[in-house]
Amino acid sequence: MTKPSANHSKDQLLVRSTWLHMTKPSANHSKDQLLVRSTWLHMTKPSANHSKDQLLVRSTWLHMTKPSANHSKDQLLVRSTWLHMTKPSANHSKDQLLVRSTWLHMTKPSANHSRY
Repeated sequence: MTKPSANHSKDQLLVRSTWLHMTKPSANHSKDQLLVRSTWLHMTKPSANHSKDQLLVRSTWLHMTKPSANHSKDQLLVRSTWLHMTKPSANHSKDQLLVRSTWLHMTKPSANHSRY
């Protein structure tokens, strides 16, 4: 994660960049980086000033291990991805496998990283 290479996927590099600067935003940060930081900082303390996306992330995180009929499709997808992140199977969606791949190699980047 601290040594990106030309072979890293765009998604892997975005995750690295977001993580590195999550606690130190600057004018050079992308809109997505600032959103991730803001969401992370306030994930446990929602307020009327939070964006719809921030509240969705918090709600998903809070209930990630306790899905219910009231959960949105996105919440269930995040939970499913998280639950199986270390145990991929043929039934996993493309997005789930991408998240797992990014997570697994996030601390061990190499020239052999694939997009998935």
